Amino acid sequence: MVLLTGLTGVVIGGLAWREQRTRSRALIDAAMAQAARLTAAHAARVFEDAEATARVGLYLVQPCSIPTIPARSSTSCWPCCARIRM
Repeated sequence: MVLLTGLTGVVIGGLAWREQRTRSRALIDAAMAQAARLTAAHAARVFEDAEATARVGLYLVQPCSIPTIPARSSTSCWPCCARIRM
């Protein structure tokens, strides 16, 4: 009788362990899939932001779009450089 009870306990414990392992794997798979989706969404957002930044940068460096400060010397680009060269 003790052997039968022990064997029944081992079988029930083994089945419960196996079921728990299956649930854990399913949960881990779902978590990994969600992490992959979130990572892909974040990467897409980073690239969208980089694209917008590149567009604004191209707009800003177009000729005559950045206001220039008239220099005192024709060889200088900034007034402070003109003072140094004088």
